[in-house]
Amino acid sequence: MNLNILKQLREQIYASFERGGDALFNLADALLSESQAQSLPELSQSPFFERKWPSAYEALEDGRINSDELQKVFVSTLLTQMAKGEPIYVGVDATVIERAEAQTSEDRGYIHLPNLPLVEKALSVGWQYSNVVLLPQTPSSWTPVLDTRRIPTEKTAVQVAIEQLRALRPLFGDRQVIVVADRGYATPEFLRACQDLGYHCLVRLKTDRRLYRPAKRLHPRGPIPKDGSLFQGKRKETHGEPDATACLQDAKGRTVHISRFDKLHWHRRTASLWFKLSASSGRQPRIVSVTLGSVATSPWMISFLCKRSLHTTLGVSLKNMAIASGTAGFALDQGSCTHTFAI
Repeated sequence: MNLNILKQLREQIYASFERGGDALFNLADALLSESQAQSLPELSQSPFFERKWPSAYEALEDGRINSDELQKVFVSTLLTQMAKGEPIYVGVDATVIERAEAQTSEDRGYIHLPNLPLVEKALSVGWQYSNVVLLPQTPSSWTPVLDTRRIPTEKTAVQVAIEQLRALRPLFGDRQVIVVADRGYATPEFLRACQDLGYHCLVRLKTDRRLYRPAKRLHPRGPIPKDGSLFQGKRKETHGEPDATACLQDAKGRTVHISRFDKLHWHRRTASLWFKLSASSGRQPRIVSVTLGSVATSPWMISFLCKRSLHTTLGVSLKNMAIASGTAGFALDQGSCTHTFAI
C-alpha cells in the first residue's frame, strides 16, 4: 500500500466517525502504536494522542461510528490491492475470549478452551466471536479482518457467519469469492446460504461424516428408499470405485492423485436442505479425494466449486486454510494426506 492510498484510507476512516471523530482517531492511532499499553490512561500517554487522558473516556462514551460505512471503506481498500480477475479467498471461523471472573458482563456462555497453556479445564465461561477474514495469497502474519461479531448465546456460529457473509456480499460486487471454513460449518444450512449468496465454498468435513449414494429400488412395489449405500471418509471399504481419477504434479514436484465420487448426499433427516440446494443450482454434489504420497488420516473437504476452479482451489485454498488454522498446512508438509471436496 503506497502513501497516497494510506492517506485516502485514513481520510475515509475519519469521515465514518460521526461524533467525537478527533478523539476517536487519536485513540485509534494510539492503539496501533502502543502495543504495551494495558489501560486507557497508558494509551493517552502515546505521542499520537494529542489530548489529555479524560478525552479517551469521553471518546468511547460519546463518540459515534458509522460501522457500515467503516466496513465498506476497509473492504473496498483491500479489494483495490487485488487484480480484478483474481478470486477472493475468505476465511470464516469462531474464536473465544474467556471471562470467567467477569460476573457483571452480559450474555456470557460456556466456551471451549483448546490447546491453551496453563488450562486445567477445557470448559470455561466467556464470549464467542465470529470472524470473517481475507486470506492472503502468500503466507503472512497479517490477515485483514473483514468483519467481527459477537455470537450471542441464543445463536450459533453458523447463523452469525451467514449473517456476516450476507452483509459482505454487496461489497464484493461481481468478484468470485471462495469461502473457506472449518468442519463446524459443514452443514446444509451453511452450504445452502453460500449457494444462495453466490459464494463458492470449501469446508472441512469430519472423517466420520456419513454420506449416501442415490438409492435404488429394492422391490417393484412401494417407494424408493431415500438413502442408498453408505460413503464414509474413514472407512475405505465404503468408497467403492471413483467416477473419475486424475494424476498431477504440485508446485513441489510431488505426485497428486485425484479421485472423484459423484452424487452423494446427507442422511434423509438433514437431506431436505441439501436436495433443495442441488435442485436450485442444477448441480449434484461430488466428492473428490486428493492424495499426496501414501494415504494417511487427514481432513476431508466438502464444497461447491465450478470445475475450472478445482486446480486453483487445490493450489491456493489449502495453502490459505493452512494460514488460517495450521492444520491443512501441517498435513501438506508431512508429504502424505487426503483431502475431500464436493464440487
